[in-house]
Amino acid sequence: MTTSPTRVVIIGAGYTGIWAYKFLKARLGRKLTAGEVAVTVIASKNYHSFHGWTAESITGIISIPNRQSPVRPIYTGQTFLQATVVGVNLDQKTVSAQILSSQRVEEVPFDYLLLANGSYDNMESVPGLHDYGYTVKAHGGVATTRNQLIRVLEVGNALPAGEEQDQWMTVVVGGGGIAGVEFSANIAEMYQAYKKFYPILQRRKPRIVLIHSGAELLPVLRPKFNRLADYCTRALADYGVEVILNTRISQVTAQGAQLSNGQFIPSKTVLSTVGQRLTVLPGTEAFERTPKGQILTDEFLHVKGQSHVWASGDTAYVMRINGEVAPTNALWAIMEGKWAGENIAYTILGKQLKPFSYPGLGQVASVGVGKGAAEVYGVQFTGWLGWLIRLGFFLYFQPSRQQALRILADWLTLAFLGRQMTIATEWQREPENTHELAR
Repeated sequence: MTTSPTRVVIIGAGYTGIWAYKFLKARLGRKLTAGEVAVTVIASKNYHSFHGWTAESITGIISIPNRQSPVRPIYTGQTFLQATVVGVNLDQKTVSAQILSSQRVEEVPFDYLLLANGSYDNMESVPGLHDYGYTVKAHGGVATTRNQLIRVLEVGNALPAGEEQDQWMTVVVGGGGIAGVEFSANIAEMYQAYKKFYPILQRRKPRIVLIHSGAELLPVLRPKFNRLADYCTRALADYGVEVILNTRISQVTAQGAQLSNGQFIPSKTVLSTVGQRLTVLPGTEAFERTPKGQILTDEFLHVKGQSHVWASGDTAYVMRINGEVAPTNALWAIMEGKWAGENIAYTILGKQLKPFSYPGLGQVASVGVGKGAAEVYGVQFTGWLGWLIRLGFFLYFQPSRQQALRILADWLTLAFLGRQMTIATEWQREPENTHELAR
């Protein structure tokens, strides 16, 4: 007589979903191999994008495909569905998944469920952003942004001096967090590296403007790590990046960015790093949430009031042991995935669950090659040492060793081969960014 396996469903194949599976597998061992436990992962993409490398990908250092780790090798022996979740039935314990590019909806049963579907850049957070702006977490967003940054030079170089050239040679970045600061600095550095190839760069510097709603850049580092925040701020000044504080982008048009202080900046490239959107999966509407939509969890990362459903990563509101809210960044998403995966395994094994007690490791940022800012257990590092610490962290936490080696190769060959300079040949086919065709 055969018995049905214990069924675990993970929704999402980002940081949280991948690391949850890794630790679930580590704790269950032979039960997975023997088929006593069966895991199904449902995600809309069959790869994982390592967002830590985004600044380097849009500026031609790291190949965009190299930052994307295929997930099927990670889930070998288990089931992966590239699909969109269209419903969760908590009573019947099933997830309805619509297979990608198909009308077929598959009903996936579960005994234990992990919600790790993450967040997305909200293209509706600023009027006009969807039609005229850029975000890197939109569908095709990294490639589209990369293409536009090159197009700035190609078009600007061909135009005569004047208002239209100025408009093309201006890049506006919204958001003074780590992502916005990294993007601004790395874009400025890229344009410096391309100077010998574009005559216009020998006559003038592109104008890069960073807009931040707060009184100081990098609030996530302040006041505890002011040294790191000040280092990054000085690096922006050295690159000539203009910083406008206490101001928001209130609208994006075909002609540029309207700011909340009444100023208008003519630009063909407005890049937003603010405004995250959470997806409420049908069937989970009754879960307790924060005003921002994050699902409340208990100390074991269960969804509050649910003994067989967990949530972690951006979609979850997780409390630390010191009473503070866990940050929503990659490292914390990884560790929350670890805890959730282990606690699902412990539940299956009948062992005592572990309260979430990750104390934090640190924070890192890069404002150019060799210009890093890193905090590890409260100790601050800048310059090459900070940069190498960041490199080591990111390579270590890459979900695929093969992709980690490819990324390392990109870095090692940078000095000899230089940055990539091409526009993707099929950029016109990017479905979420058709506004480019009208530019």
